[in-house]
Amino acid sequence: METTRFYLTGRVLIEAGQLVIDEAELGGRQGRLLLAYLVLERRRPAPLEDLIDLVWPENPPGAALTSIRALVSRLRRSLDRSGFSHDALTTASGCLQLRLPGKAGWVDFETAATSVDAAEGKLRHDQAAEAFGFATTANAIAARDFLPGETAPWAVGRRAELRRIRIRAMEAIIDTMCRLKQWSVGVKVAEDLVALEPLRETAYGWLMRANAGSGNRAEALRAYHRCRSILGEELGVSPSRELESVFESMLRPTR
Repeated sequence: METTRFYLTGRVLIEAGQLVIDEAELGGRQGRLLLAYLVLERRRPAPLEDLIDLVWPENPPGAALTSIRALVSRLRRSLDRSGFSHDALTTASGCLQLRLPGKAGWVDFETAATSVDAAEGKLRHDQAAEAFGFATTANAIAARDFLPGETAPWAVGRRAELRRIRIRAMEAIIDTMCRLKQWSVGVKVAEDLVALEPLRETAYGWLMRANAGSGNRAEALRAYHRCRSILGEELGVSPSRELESVFESMLRPTR
């Protein structure tokens, strides 16, 4: 069968060729949450009780088991329409598990994770040009929100994981641009990273390096002072010795 694509970031949907199954068909908020969980946790069986707690963390319906089974049936029909066999979603011993045969399923969240790993690997081997595509793929996916509005601990944890992937991807893009001397792009992405993570010291370090590389040493020094100010005001700490060293190197006269 051709690859079916599961989009779990941004708008949740299943794409199989020309067929697109969106959140409404999956059962709305509850359906998208169930799909995301079963796809990302597919390597282990999920007890139905855990799924009930996931979907209704505070006020489960009186007939919770019947309700979760109705959601499962709806999801199974969607998988059937996408070309999966009827037993792709199996129930046994009170547990549910999704099985995606071979490479039949592509998952955006997982692609973001593997892409940022690949980008960092390429950079470790000084292959900056090859790293760029992987890093931008990871960043494009991770920039989308994951199940917005969901407060279940599992969703919150996965959302935080996706944010970490995005930060790594952005740092890989900046590193790549600095190595390729594409300074203006490096500065732009570094500014975006500082806006995303204003307390992240390494973001300021990258901003300083990118600005210095572009010949704008004054702006690089301003980035250091921004970092020093916000760390002091918000956390009561000073920049690390590593960042201080970068700053001191920029104070030395150029030859």
